[in-house]
Amino acid sequence: MELLAVLVILGLLTAVAAVRLHGPYRAARLRDVAERVSFADQQVRAHARRFAQSGQLVCDLDRNLIYARSEGTGDLPHFRVPIPRSVPLDRVQTPRQQIDRGQARIDVSPDGQTPSYAVRLRSADGGKQWLFFSGITGQVTLLEAESDVQELFQLLDQDRADAD
Repeated sequence: MELLAVLVILGLLTAVAAVRLHGPYRAARLRDVAERVSFADQQVRAHARRFAQSGQLVCDLDRNLIYARSEGTGDLPHFRVPIPRSVPLDRVQTPRQQIDRGQARIDVSPDGQTPSYAVRLRSADGGKQWLFFSGITGQVTLLEAESDVQELFQLLDQDRADAD
């Protein structure tokens, strides 16, 4: 009887530990993928500036892969960043379009600038994280609500309208 009680207590402690560690583990996986996407953005911008070549950052949502292509290299990528299947690239959004499948292509100018865009990451348990990339600087802002992403794109449209 005592042995059974000890086994029940150990089982309960194991279950509590697993539940308490799940949240930090999910957050760490999202952070890791966010860093990979940010790294890819930084690398394609730096490559464009260094070689004064336009290029593209390609987010392949079906293959969960990010890669870059430069002017004059055809379809050959000059780097690839695989994204773990546990935190897929779920959506790429620009001010003009939303891509949920296939490839999203972000153009990069020879001076390393892109249009502003956002990438949504989704974890296996349904958690979502948006990465918003500022076009001129490449600064990354982490957002949780899609409404915040839409608000940033609206602000950009207002700024463009005011500049014209």
